[in-house]
Amino acid sequence: MLSTDAEVIVVGAGPAGSIAARELATRGISVLILEKETFPRYKVCGGGLTHKILTELPFSVEEVIENTIHSVRFSHKFSTSFLRTSEKPFIYCTMRSKLDAFLLEKAVNAGTMVITGEQVTGIKQEPGFVEVITKKRNYTGKLVIGAEGAAGIIARSTGLSNDLAKGMAWEAEIDADMEDIDT
Repeated sequence: MLSTDAEVIVVGAGPAGSIAARELATRGISVLILEKETFPRYKVCGGGLTHKILTELPFSVEEVIENTIHSVRFSHKFSTSFLRTSEKPFIYCTMRSKLDAFLLEKAVNAGTMVITGEQVTGIKQEPGFVEVITKKRNYTGKLVIGAEGAAGIIARSTGLSNDLAKGMAWEAEIDADMEDIDT
């Protein structure tokens, strides 16, 4: 009988990977997360959470919410604009480094094993198990979850990213006083 490192190996410790790992671990399944970065790590995308996602989470993330947005101004070419305001927040803002570390801690507290600084370079499907290959060693499990993004190694290795459209995004973060934001 083959010895596995974990029943499920999750590649990527962002929100999807950490929440999947936590959910499996709370059900008694052995889970190993492999993450190429070390935490907390800076991440530019995904710092806005909707009300819908907060209702789907099995726990509160209130302690990492930094601001709530009730008004949004829309414009076209910076000319004509209109403002939409709601009693209920449109979005809850958080820093991804704080959110990701918080969610990973939830996974660890549920029993998930985590190895950071472990970059996955490939996978091999074998009869009855999967082998996850990293720069340092190979890991075996019954199932692998690719949670490292749409263009990650798992998606590329399995052909899931073949039809992705290429794009580019740009982000800037600036510190602002709350009175400037409220105007």
